Amino acid sequence: MSTSQNEEFAIVAQNLRNLRDGRPIRGDKHGFIRIVQSPSRDIFLQRVVQVTTVGPQGQRHSTWLKAHYGGGKTQALLMLSDGLSEREFGDYKVLACMADLNDSRRLSPDGFQLAFFESASIVASKDDASALAGTAKKLLKGRGNEVQQGIVTIGLDFVQTLSHFKLPGSGIFAKSGFEWAERRWSVRRGRLEGLIRELPLNNPEAIELMIRWIRYSVLPSEKTWRTLDDYVQRLAKVGKLFSALSDILIASRYASMIILIDQVENLLGPPTLTNHLIRLYDDIRPNKTAKLLNVFFVFAGTSDVSELSSEEGYGGFGRRFLDPLLCETIDVPLANPDISGGQDDDINRIVSLMSSLRTKFDGIPIPRLDDARVTSIRNHLRSQRTVSWPMLWRSVLS
Repeated sequence: MSTSQNEEFAIVAQNLRNLRDGRPIRGDKHGFIRIVQSPSRDIFLQRVVQVTTVGPQGQRHSTWLKAHYGGGKTQALLMLSDGLSEREFGDYKVLACMADLNDSRRLSPDGFQLAFFESASIVASKDDASALAGTAKKLLKGRGNEVQQGIVTIGLDFVQTLSHFKLPGSGIFAKSGFEWAERRWSVRRGRLEGLIRELPLNNPEAIELMIRWIRYSVLPSEKTWRTLDDYVQRLAKVGKLFSALSDILIASRYASMIILIDQVENLLGPPTLTNHLIRLYDDIRPNKTAKLLNVFFVFAGTSDVSELSSEEGYGGFGRRFLDPLLCETIDVPLANPDISGGQDDDINRIVSLMSSLRTKFDGIPIPRLDDARVTSIRNHLRSQRTVSWPMLWRSVLS
């Protein structure tokens, strides 16, 4: 198989593992999950485009996805992020990041800010994103995890800003012959400091973070990773990571950040994190001397989140993030599976999909779905009160 076929094989295999384990998927080019078109989703994406193309103005927007458990909220968040990659933002870019509040580490202010760094992904044209990701993989030589690959990809985008070239192209970072010694020379601290001085970047923490970020991205090693990670952890602990990251992004032609927050019902309880979100919201204020990043907060949770509007329990959180005059609530753009046996039946659709994938990807782990197996799956699911996508896929792939 070609490199692109190998990459597609890996994506399909990972998506099948995620579906079997009841986890959301990315890069659904094959139609594993049936999407219902949502006007609200399109309105949200268009708003991001309109705000971003103007540039960083410190605008704040809040959007809520509400559904019951198993209703597809996490998948909907990822689809919003993926949908942005299909849009154009003029001369500017968008960064998307996600915090899953089922992870107890994200319920503290420093852990929440760390999620921005550890889950960040560039929203750019597919060609640019593919070139950056491909170069990141080449430099990491398969050693980095998913977090580190994303960090290197964004770091290489910062290098583009400093060096005034695009990947792919004649830029030295796109060439396989760019040797270790040359890369080491290119990221000398004095050289980077000189290049960064040409940017509109005056925040000392942001400058230090950018230097360490670029050094790791161009010359990834355990040492450069530890140097970067230690500094990121330090900034998060004192609450300065978000402001440093924002300043770097603006200097690198980013205009907006999308903060996707999953399992928001976990905010119910001590108001430590809601107070932190209030401070983040209030700190994003346009002024005459500095451009500030546009921030779109996208919350996903159950209907219990309405309790967060309590002024007594959560201060001004409700006024900032739940006021219908300042934010919107949209339906999750997923529908429950159709197992009726009719023309749009999802079981029949999935059987056909699995057959085509087995033909296209020799060796992919797909169970045989003969008539007896399909009848067993259908009878089992019809005996359930409701059927969600995780239930359907576990039945098919178990």
